[in-house]
Amino acid sequence: MQIVPGEVTDVELYGGATGSISQCTVIDAEGPFIYSWSDGNGEADRNNLRAGVYVLTVTDQSTEGTAEFSYTVRENGPLTVDTPGTITNSAFRSKTGSIGPAQVSGGSSLYTFAWRDDASLTSSTRSDLAKGTYVLIIDDTIGSTQLLYEYIVEDFEPLSIVKAGFVTQNQVYGGTTASIADSEFGGGNGNYQVTWADDESIDTHGRADLGSGEYTLVLRDTCGSAPVTFTFTVEDPEPITVVKQGIVQPSFGNAIGSVGFAQIQGGNGHYIFRWSDNAAIFTANRTDLEEGEYTMYITDTAEAMECAVDYVVPKYDEIKVFPGATKPTIGLGSSNGIIFASTVTGGSGLFEYIWGDMEDSVEMTFRQGLTYGHYVLNIIDTETGQTVAANFSIKQQKKPDQIRYGRRIPSYSREYVHHID
Repeated sequence: MQIVPGEVTDVELYGGATGSISQCTVIDAEGPFIYSWSDGNGEADRNNLRAGVYVLTVTDQSTEGTAEFSYTVRENGPLTVDTPGTITNSAFRSKTGSIGPAQVSGGSSLYTFAWRDDASLTSSTRSDLAKGTYVLIIDDTIGSTQLLYEYIVEDFEPLSIVKAGFVTQNQVYGGTTASIADSEFGGGNGNYQVTWADDESIDTHGRADLGSGEYTLVLRDTCGSAPVTFTFTVEDPEPITVVKQGIVQPSFGNAIGSVGFAQIQGGNGHYIFRWSDNAAIFTANRTDLEEGEYTMYITDTAEAMECAVDYVVPKYDEIKVFPGATKPTIGLGSSNGIIFASTVTGGSGLFEYIWGDMEDSVEMTFRQGLTYGHYVLNIIDTETGQTVAANFSIKQQKKPDQIRYGRRIPSYSREYVHHID
């Protein structure tokens, strides 16, 4: 004898008892038959079954022969979120987070979605989310037990430049060798994007071959964090300049002239010197010089642009006149004014003195018996021909000394006035 299986109806809802087994047929036997199920039931057809395995044994009463068949009643699984989908956290205090899509199994496989915070949304995918908790409500078309799935969207720390890159400054004025090392970043989602305000095509974290100026780094990330900027300043050293030239001493017709140390600023402070008349001399000062022109060129160990300083070593010092004092005339129309002797330095020391109101030269710079007026003393170096003039003014005192109220009042001023061209 043999059992021809009947129709099996599976359980539709998980945990339900709606399964059935019907229309079992026995062949190659006469009957009557006795039906016996593994769960103790003795009916030929079964209803209200839960999911499981049911074994049917049929006995032929006339022959006592038996046949056996195993039935499996299945059921739809419970609603389950197999893969919740990707959670993308939001930028700091922004709405850039996202969820999904979710992969769901169980039930009828025809699912509906809603969200606790917004029931109008019918997709398992969300975007433009701020930090918070979001609950996805999942149903199917057969009335499976509703599934709630909770998502937590965090926000990232604010985007920040944790440590700005070190700036290596230019070594020379006008140079283009400065650089900015890579900076350290923090916050955001870690996918950093760098641009530079002066050239947005540059996306490197550091920079090289820079001239002086300001360079602004703009930091972004891929989750929409607020951009952060940092401005680096590249500076040049000051150009090499001579603040004060060295003191020049004359040669006096022999090779004894000299140029003293100059006061220099700018560059890196490590100066290198050369001279126009002798490339083998590298000192900042010179001695044993003859009368003539000399140029000192200054650079530094960073090869800054040269600074040139011109010196003229004269044969003699420049002539200087220190005019003598003057004494005014006493009385109107009198001729008793005095110009005291002047001091003359520099030059060869061989001088000729000619007064502007006299035709011939004199040996002295002292004059007396002068009337009120202006006088010019011309001093001529008889070796070099250099001429220097000194101007004097003789004032006039109108009244002689008088006795007034018991004390003497001087009749002329003691104020000596002189002028130098």
